[in-house]
Amino acid sequence: MDRKETIITRIVATLAVAMSFTACYDSPTTPATSVRLPAANCNVSTLRELYDGRTRVLDADLTIVGRVTTSDSQSNFYKSLVIEDDSGAVEIMAGITDISTTYPIGVALAVSLKGCALGQSYGVMQIGRQPTPQSGYATNYFASKILLDNHITRSDDISAVEAKPAVIADLRRDMCGRLVRIDSLRIRRQISEDGYIVPTIWSGYVTFFDPAGDSLVVYTRRYADYADRRVPEETVALTGILQYGKGSGSNECFQLKMRYETDCRTY
Repeated sequence: MDRKETIITRIVATLAVAMSFTACYDSPTTPATSVRLPAANCNVSTLRELYDGRTRVLDADLTIVGRVTTSDSQSNFYKSLVIEDDSGAVEIMAGITDISTTYPIGVALAVSLKGCALGQSYGVMQIGRQPTPQSGYATNYFASKILLDNHITRSDDISAVEAKPAVIADLRRDMCGRLVRIDSLRIRRQISEDGYIVPTIWSGYVTFFDPAGDSLVVYTRRYADYADRRVPEETVALTGILQYGKGSGSNECFQLKMRYETDCRTY
């Protein structure tokens, strides 16, 4: 029995007992709903343990439960959604559009992982289909609502999700995928040769600095609704999904991917 099989066996055996007492997703802080979710028998931290640097298909009956933290309503997220539990976050490669209507922020989902491909992109764990060898992607989209429904159960339980407060110096790779909020950030002004401030727009990569001089990059798709709008020059608080990878340069760094323009708030 290899390490991955040992992890799966240990988790399923331990959590099966716990779930027999806790029934489904309901808890003292989670109201009962008309759609009862399948019980979770693993969490996102389990997926990080199972991932060994290569995409693999999961053949065990594993189920995770979490809440949606992203929205595609302003087109900065495209055909995917992120769910988060107490241990971390994972991106579901849904392959459909208008995701925020079907899976709004805060809705609780159960995801059956058997037969899914487990991969990682920009530090974020991904669940999808096995990619073709030549694609270069960690996972492939489910590509249809029918395929997605084979793996996702949606409850009627929608609750507010809160971003985790963080500072740049304390960011860790295992936090990737989580919804975080970082305060007291500013861009570095660009000055033209004749002394004028050059406006910075959101599209692409924008670097922000905190008072300690630490930096992170905010990535915005050029198709996002707010891509061509100006980035505030005032001190801001940023909320978004944490990632790690190469930005506009050759060095890897922590990055933030906002959901909407209002994820940037000025002081």
